[in-house]
Amino acid sequence: FLPSDELQTLAETKQQALLEYHRQYLTLTFPLAPRSSPANYNVANAWACGVQMASVTLGCGGVDGDGAVLALAGRFAHYNGGCGYVLKPAYMRGVDDGHGVASAAPPPMRLEVRVVAARAVPGVGRKPRPRGLVAAVATIWGAPHDSARQALQPKQARGPVLSWEEAPGEAAKAMVFDISSPALAVLVIELYELDQSGGGGQRLAFFSSPVQDVRQGFRWAPL
Repeated sequence: FLPSDELQTLAETKQQALLEYHRQYLTLTFPLAPRSSPANYNVANAWACGVQMASVTLGCGGVDGDGAVLALAGRFAHYNGGCGYVLKPAYMRGVDDGHGVASAAPPPMRLEVRVVAARAVPGVGRKPRPRGLVAAVATIWGAPHDSARQALQPKQARGPVLSWEEAPGEAAKAMVFDISSPALAVLVIELYELDQSGGGGQRLAFFSSPVQDVRQGFRWAPL
């Protein structure tokens, strides 16, 4: 059992040693979650260290959880039939290719995301549609050097379809992420309705998926 803050400290200088250790031994890492202000951590950082069991606090971030919970949902819902168990990448397990050569990590990649439009998005409090500005946010949950977050300019909801075009007929702005360890990264896209009186926002919908499962081209994503 290893607290998440101790794992983060070890990972800064001994990540390769942690990978070697976890090829033989099991570790469960957990967040520091005081009752007054529970908070999660970057679970993908634990995966990058070879940790087999990265637990999170489900009570953070409202009903659907915070970003760490959404990242877990994206990774485990898509693999192995959604049973909750996922095999680590071959290069992290020390598996060879059948000819005595160790499996190599996937090459780095650049991911470009454009949120074009969203349809039938509910509003806060089960309203049929948002009443205020809606922001689209894309986050990469991955190794520390890969984790990043970008947001599009909030748009006013006008009808059942929300569009993030820069101008009529122009493509939506691209959110670009450079990812060195795509096998561990998860893409999370969230829609927030902004509170113009008190600040902040409430999540309306989200989509999450392992980065390696994202395919090039125009795609429809269930929220």
